Amino acid sequence: MSTQKFLGGNSKIFVPNECQIKVLELHNALRPKHGVPPLILDNTLSQKAQLTAMDLANTAQNQQRATATQCWYGEIKDYNFNIPIFSMSTCHFTQVVWKNTTRLGVGIAFDNEGKTAFFVALYDPAGNVKEKFFQNVLPPC
Repeated sequence: MSTQKFLGGNSKIFVPNECQIKVLELHNALRPKHGVPPLILDNTLSQKAQLTAMDLANTAQNQQRATATQCWYGEIKDYNFNIPIFSMSTCHFTQVVWKNTTRLGVGIAFDNEGKTAFFVALYDPAGNVKEKFFQNVLPPC
């Protein structure tokens, strides 16, 4: 199952698929709640994310489902804006809304049976940087 397309045979013109666009739209619908700018979908990051997703699908190590963005943002309930530090229980949320992140790469692959989706999101610049949470993870407006 193809999850991203390239135009013109050997051409490297990236055409995002509907899932990638939806993931970008979900991110960009959530980020303004925290006063941070939207992301752009990045070709190179998406290619890397796609390869990672395909590798996960081939080794059957399910990380997240296609609804991951909403699940990740749901970690907000456990984030303490008064003590802005890294936590494994909120690191997905903090990356989704990380202010200095500008580019998103999305990869989606399915297992051999087509039943399990493997979702990978890559961010640049990466978030969750120690001692940078206060200025990058802003409370909802």
